[in-house]
Amino acid sequence: MAVVRGQGELIPLLKAAGCDMNERGEDGRAGLHVGATLGRAGSVRELIEAGADVEAKDWEGKTCTCALLASEGGHLELLVYLVRTCGEELLRAKDDDGTTCALAASEGGHLKVVKFLAETCGEEVLREKRNDGQTFALRASLGGHVEVLKYQVETCGEQVLRDKDIKGRTCALQASQGGHVEVLKYLTERYEEKVLREQDNAGSSCVHYASQGDRVDVLVYLAETCGKEVLRARTKDGSTCALAASVVGHINVLKYLAKTCGEEVLKEKNNDGETCSQLASRAGHLKVLRYLAETGGEEVLRVRDSIGKTCAHKASEKGHIEVLKYFVKTFGEEVLREKDKDGRTCALYASAVGQVEVLGYLAETCGEELMTEKDNQDVTCAHIASQEGHVEVLRYLAETFGEELLRAKKNDDATCAHVASLGGRVEVLMYLAQRCGEGMLRDKDKAGRTCTHYACQEGHLKVLRYIAGTCGKELLQERDKEGMTCAHRASGGGHVEVLKYLAETCGEEKLLREKSRDGMTCAHIATMGGHVEVLRYLAKTCGEELLREKNDDGKTCAHIATQQGHLETLAYLTETCGKDVLRDKNNDGLTCAHMACQKEHVEVLMYLVETCGEELLREKSDGGRTCAHWAGSVGGVEVLMYLVETCGEELLRERDTEGLTCAHFASIVGHVEVLRYLAEKCRKDLLRATDFISRTCAHAASAGGHVEVLKYLVETCGKELLSEKKRDGWTCAHIACQEGYMEVLKYLAETCGKKLLRAKTDDGLTCAHIASAQGRLEVLKYLAETCGKELLREPDVRLRTCAHFACNEGHLEVVRYLAETCGKELLGDKDKDGWTCAHAASLGGHVDVLVLIAKTYGEKILRDKGNDGATCAHAASQEGHMQVLMYIVETCGKEALRDKKDGQVTCEHVACAVGHLAVLRYLAETCGKEVMREKTINGMTCAHIASQGGHVEVLKYLAETCGEEVMREKKNDGMTCADYASQGGHVEVLRYLAETCGKELLTEEHDDGGTFLSITGEQDIRAFCEGLGWSS
Repeated sequence: MAVVRGQGELIPLLKAAGCDMNERGEDGRAGLHVGATLGRAGSVRELIEAGADVEAKDWEGKTCTCALLASEGGHLELLVYLVRTCGEELLRAKDDDGTTCALAASEGGHLKVVKFLAETCGEEVLREKRNDGQTFALRASLGGHVEVLKYQVETCGEQVLRDKDIKGRTCALQASQGGHVEVLKYLTERYEEKVLREQDNAGSSCVHYASQGDRVDVLVYLAETCGKEVLRARTKDGSTCALAASVVGHINVLKYLAKTCGEEVLKEKNNDGETCSQLASRAGHLKVLRYLAETGGEEVLRVRDSIGKTCAHKASEKGHIEVLKYFVKTFGEEVLREKDKDGRTCALYASAVGQVEVLGYLAETCGEELMTEKDNQDVTCAHIASQEGHVEVLRYLAETFGEELLRAKKNDDATCAHVASLGGRVEVLMYLAQRCGEGMLRDKDKAGRTCTHYACQEGHLKVLRYIAGTCGKELLQERDKEGMTCAHRASGGGHVEVLKYLAETCGEEKLLREKSRDGMTCAHIATMGGHVEVLRYLAKTCGEELLREKNDDGKTCAHIATQQGHLETLAYLTETCGKDVLRDKNNDGLTCAHMACQKEHVEVLMYLVETCGEELLREKSDGGRTCAHWAGSVGGVEVLMYLVETCGEELLRERDTEGLTCAHFASIVGHVEVLRYLAEKCRKDLLRATDFISRTCAHAASAGGHVEVLKYLVETCGKELLSEKKRDGWTCAHIACQEGYMEVLKYLAETCGKKLLRAKTDDGLTCAHIASAQGRLEVLKYLAETCGKELLREPDVRLRTCAHFACNEGHLEVVRYLAETCGKELLGDKDKDGWTCAHAASLGGHVDVLVLIAKTYGEKILRDKGNDGATCAHAASQEGHMQVLMYIVETCGKEALRDKKDGQVTCEHVACAVGHLAVLRYLAETCGKEVMREKTINGMTCAHIASQGGHVEVLKYLAETCGEEVMREKKNDGMTCADYASQGGHVEVLRYLAETCGKELLTEEHDDGGTFLSITGEQDIRAFCEGLGWSS
């Protein structure tokens, strides 16, 4: 108080009384700090003479010895005294943020102090910067001190006005923020108006700084000098002046902008789709919201951002109840019920940040149901509050609406306890266990994960200790549905301390060696994340052999490290396990080198060569694929360059077991840049090369739909490459039709002419046949338009038309188009087997197509027979399509099911041959069980046929329906069911026949005197007989 009152003469007395001269007040300042701030030269002198520490810092890091406080206040007399007493070095000291005396004086505009500092310490003190890059000129600009700026320019040169801090802020930006038009005018005189358009690192210009600072006068000056379009400038995140003003609630700025640029400026959005009204809602500026509604209409308060958040959502998130009340008054309570794109309500947003008062208002206004609403992932208010650790929200929800709300599950069955564990919220778990019971801590989600799995994943050791202490350590050993343990999850997150705790609690050897269902160990999973420290711990605890183990795909840790590009991990594995781990192959024969090429990790490849030698790059995976093949398939030009540099160009010419080169691989996935490199290195011969079935790069590119690749191939190799055929006669056009690549087809037609689209394969297939089989209606229309509709009528070598193919695959719209374009007669055309489109549709089980055929061509087509007498019903029975059979009966009557093929073969015989029991039941119910007893021309029954196919369930049904005697019947040549079962090697049928009809059935002789044993070579049959006490 003596210093504050200017009673410096009391200080010696206080010293004599034993008072501490360095004692601090509640704000951390000592007497020396107070004296320097107030400019009490006498008091400072007395304090220093009484032994006060001139080096002492206040709690903000400002030092009195640096004379910062005196400089900041412009106390020249005090500074002179301090220099005389303590030396000029005091003037050079910095506080914790790097502020010097000169910087402090510049911001305060104390020109005399500035001159004194420069004269005493040299002009270099005017060039020093704060830790954030703020310079003397920047601080003077912020304070609006033109004379100080002029003095620095005279002393240090003009460049000081162009310096920026680490955020990219300039003198003009600082002056705009401080509202100093005179500084801006001074800068404009020296550098013209371009200085007013400069931006900081975030893209903010003078107009944005002025808008944030409520500096309308600066905005007026900027608009007059640069033109009013400058007021429409945006930052890198799309923020405008109006948006910046809305965040801080500056209505005057908004009014000026609306008046100058038009009201539409108030409706503009930033890159996240946020408007002025949304930003004002988030900040709670009710006056701004009212102004925006009055100016732009109330609808401006209903706009949504890019994720669907409303103004009400943003207000709820920040706890602005008055804003919410305004919205309800304006729009009604429905505004509080609206959801964003993820299905989140105001209640969910309020829960996420612990806004209990907002939740209370929402419940009071909208009712309890708003508190129970879920988002698209079935997340409730309780889930969000649990994850974020807001116990007070959970307590409010439970006490107000019941604890059932705390038991709700997400769509993956995760509970509040699961998400609390994920967030490391022990206090939430304690509350949930107390309120809902400890059983909640044991619950599993759909993936079988417990709370402990979630906690281990994120490394929350406190959560694990609490759960283990509450529920027992057994919970730490649980597996999820992927077979992952807590140790796996902890390894994936790189949490060594968690692993140590698990090992200590559950036993090292067991838990750390466990494998998941796909054979992944903790070491594999740790490697995936590049967690070397986990690997060191596992090797030390379980032995290095754990690092060599393979998963079910045959991958080692080294393979996984390679795929992920973790070079440090790979080096550790090599150092620990030896370089042989780098040569190991997975189940597909892939080495680390192949995998590095797949992922384009050149640095890893270099390490592999350095460690194992270049021979590793020459090894082949299954299918004969080299590193070059794998690099070509992913567009790895840099990898290919390294391979050539290391192994030579011949590696690029290698073929796999199908004769494919790396050029083929690059073509199928569309990597033109790889093809350019290959052509440059190996010339165009490599691009013309064919595989063992004559596939070219053009075929491969067509299969992938890559027009740019085709264009490059034509440019390099000539257009004749596009007309080449594979060994089966397929052209690029056939392949493009199969995949439905219209752009490829059009390019082929433009380049090679229509002739290519009319070409046939060796089986007589046209592009139209292939498009029909694949259901490519647009392709088919293009072909008809380009080549004429006669192309759609052409048959293949088996006389199948486009309609046959479309019907067989069930492409209804294609069938309709073909009938409309070529006439209904096309549907009645027969192939070489005498089958119509109705047969094809029946075989495929496509009732909707059959209906169209019958309606278009006439129902009689459903009774047409093939060359062997087969009807649609036979075709449907063969494939088990009961719906087709039902439609045939409905349309043609059940007599259609009694038609026989050549050899007196019925639908029942056909169904028995392939074991379609449901079809057989339907046929019996519809036509009577006597049809089950019908024989073929050579005397075969349904039972014989079922025995031959090994269909025990069909035999059981036949016995149940017709009696067991049906299984005793003989074919015309004396063959029994047992003979046919033996012939097919069906032991289960023989066992059933013996159990049902007696062993004697198995001993019956057929007409040539042999038994079922004499017609089998099956070891299982002979073993079965030996079990009965028989021998061959």
